[in-house]
Amino acid sequence: MQSTANVYALCEVYKSKKLSHELAKVNDYIAFPKPDGYRSLHLIYRYQGANRIGSYDGLKVEIQLRSILQHAWATAVETVGIFTKQALKSSEGDEDWLRFFSLASAVIAEKEHGAPIPGAEGSAKARDEEIRELGHKLNVREVLNTYQKMLRALERQSTKDAKFFLLALEPAEKRISARGFLTRDSIVANQQYTEMEKSLADKPGAQAVLVKVDSISALRKAYPNYFADTTMFMQALDDYLPEIPAS
Repeated sequence: MQSTANVYALCEVYKSKKLSHELAKVNDYIAFPKPDGYRSLHLIYRYQGANRIGSYDGLKVEIQLRSILQHAWATAVETVGIFTKQALKSSEGDEDWLRFFSLASAVIAEKEHGAPIPGAEGSAKARDEEIRELGHKLNVREVLNTYQKMLRALERQSTKDAKFFLLALEPAEKRISARGFLTRDSIVANQQYTEMEKSLADKPGAQAVLVKVDSISALRKAYPNYFADTTMFMQALDDYLPEIPAS
């Protein structure tokens, strides 16, 4: 939705409808954000089939409502998690990335006049200094831009039926390479991944990534506006992220 106000307005529309399904619970993570920075409004319904029979009767259905900025934040978390092989959206992984996203959510919550993020309730000055330091340390803008380029590189690949893609990211050289592998070549793919990691070890910011096609497909399905969403996320944090020198 365009704003948090629109999220709550839509929630009221759902509540006012005389649906056959039972509204079992509402989890308001906008009024009460999670410590990792997750913000969204969840409506949990209990499905009630015709005549209360059938294998789906009683199963729960969750509807997630969120603002554009909240969705942009979730897109960035999902993206970094996939490419760094970390379960960031489950609050697992690199502490710097987890802290960065928590603080980023605090900035967005402030823009939306929302509730503070647990663990980020201190002074705005201290928060801003910390997120700026992490933004520089993690090179967030370059990383997200590189991931965008990486997805475009995958789109250009012509390897038919490829199941895995081995990607080499070299930010300093502004270079990305991608090679596809069939399912039967998974062992070779992992061997080349290990070799590439070693070859890039001494290059600052360089990274080797072996991704499964279904992971990328899932990203696109869940976040169809990926490019716009990540750009919006970066724009929301413009004051904290280092500028990328013109090539």
